[in-house]
Amino acid sequence: MRQSAAAWQPPGAGGVEMPAGPIWDNADAQRKCPNVCGAKGWNGAWRTTVPGTESVCTCGAYAASAAGMVPMGLPTSCRAAGNDVCAGCSISCPPGKLATCTEGEVHQGSGFPPYCWAKSRCECQ
Repeated sequence: MRQSAAAWQPPGAGGVEMPAGPIWDNADAQRKCPNVCGAKGWNGAWRTTVPGTESVCTCGAYAASAAGMVPMGLPTSCRAAGNDVCAGCSISCPPGKLATCTEGEVHQGSGFPPYCWAKSRCECQ
């Protein structure tokens, strides 16, 4: 269940609420909250406490992602090493996205040279 945009906050957001002045919508929160939270990091949550006057940004604890909530501290970048036949990859994801990397899989048939059965994969989730 999603509340109106003026009071939207992801469920289970956790963190510390910091005063931010009025926030009119999610786009306005995306402009203001990263600055309000600073080094603690904005977790994507905010709510209006006094309509038209005061809102708060929730800082720390979790970062929002399209798939739900990603706990802070999980990797936002990773690298899959290459080998003789499969190229490696690396990725650096935006805040709130989880990085996953899987090394390529090499197969070798009898009488055939090794080949890359499954390419390395690096993606943001």
